[in-house]
Amino acid sequence: MKGGAIDVNDLMERIRAEAKLRAAAKMGIPLDGSESLSFPPPQQIPDPPALHIFDLEAVQTEEKGRQLVNRATQKTTVGKWIPKLFRGLWRKQGSFNEVVIDLLKLNMKSQQRVLRQLSQLTADLSAQSDWLRTIRKANFLERAWLAEIPPVIARIEHELAALKSDVVAQMHRQDRVEKLEALIDAEIKEREAMGGRVEHQQKLLESFSASVAAMSATLAGAPSRGEHDQMRSDFALLQSLLVSFEARQVADASYLKRELYIQAQRLSALNPRQNGRMHEAATSKPNSTHQNDLDAFYIAFENEFRGTRADIKQRVRIHLEQVKRAGAGSPDTPILDLGCGRGEWIELLREEGLVCRGIDLNEFMVAECSERGLPAEQADVVEYLESLAADSQGGITAFHLIEHLPFRALLKLFRESLRVIRPGGICIFETPNPDNLQVGSNSFYLDPTHLRPLPKELTKFALSTAGFRTVSILPLHPSENSPLGQGDSPIKRFIDRIFFSEQDYAVIAHK
Repeated sequence: MKGGAIDVNDLMERIRAEAKLRAAAKMGIPLDGSESLSFPPPQQIPDPPALHIFDLEAVQTEEKGRQLVNRATQKTTVGKWIPKLFRGLWRKQGSFNEVVIDLLKLNMKSQQRVLRQLSQLTADLSAQSDWLRTIRKANFLERAWLAEIPPVIARIEHELAALKSDVVAQMHRQDRVEKLEALIDAEIKEREAMGGRVEHQQKLLESFSASVAAMSATLAGAPSRGEHDQMRSDFALLQSLLVSFEARQVADASYLKRELYIQAQRLSALNPRQNGRMHEAATSKPNSTHQNDLDAFYIAFENEFRGTRADIKQRVRIHLEQVKRAGAGSPDTPILDLGCGRGEWIELLREEGLVCRGIDLNEFMVAECSERGLPAEQADVVEYLESLAADSQGGITAFHLIEHLPFRALLKLFRESLRVIRPGGICIFETPNPDNLQVGSNSFYLDPTHLRPLPKELTKFALSTAGFRTVSILPLHPSENSPLGQGDSPIKRFIDRIFFSEQDYAVIAHK
């Protein structure tokens, strides 16, 4: 092999030499380099010998013998009216003897013919045996030299595999070099982008510090009415900056986590010693590599489209009284939040002094909850429910989770939820409302992980068939006012119901 290319001519010469050596050793022919060895030509198989077909003369002889027997019987037949003592006088003995002699002659001819046919048949069988022995000998010779072919082919395959391995190794080394160069370029660009992000964050901090200083200066003196109004305006600005700063922190953390994860994957791909361990670590986690990439995207998606933490906490606050009335949230009746996401609901529950825990499959969502000191665990929600004891939970909640599940998994989630909550416990499942045409036809599909909208009647029926004692529907989050203005006309009520009804609904079930 020269420069990574295979010398085909050299390889074929080596194969021919190996074949000659093996064939010569098998046939006992010495090779000194001057003799040329070729495999024997295929054996010429002779045509099979012809078989003689016997004629129908035996059938004719049999018919003639039957006629002679009938004639002999007629010669000896005497009427019954003649007494037995005198019947011999009336028999035609001479003619009978002649017929018997003819029958004997016919029998002898038949025996001779049978003997001749047996002799011919013996000769045919002998010829067939000779022909079969010839075939067997030819088959043996063919198999003798054909048996030398598999070792030669195996040797060729081994040589080709070795050459292929060398070529693949060289290509892999070249590929690693190209990946390393690309990674270095990406690192340089990432550092430049990170510098811009840090500078932007520094400006936000400076603006925040200036607002705090202005607020402090205002509070230091006795404010007039105008100053009081200005102080309230500055305080609102300060709150807005705080919310914006927190959202930016979360978005930056998600971005950095995703980028660090991708860079770790690239570095591990360039280091063959780490490939096995990285693969083992990936397969030991609930998420695959592709799932981790989706996790990073999804947390950025939530930060962009779901709303701020304060908005989400305000939306879910409506369920607090329902949970408290059901007696959920004590150490003996904890609340389990499925698909807890960024943890707004479990944070609100803890602020109310209720015992709770969150479960989410998204690795980065769970990491963000942990960073905020919120109890959360990474797991598949259905599998986690299956691991819990019966009657062990006071309540189960899931906000915008069930529209992500295949229908069979959804039914299983409902059955397991019924099993693990205690009698009198509560389950709350919130999901987009497809009765609102804008939701069912557009905004629902903004989330690429949504499967299909769930009509209220279907969700209620599924929970009822799962065995819940009572199931009720709570419409949530109506759209903005209709642009048609005030009025009670049927067409306006219809448009309001189709386009501006509640964007979400919660189904509340008790055991």
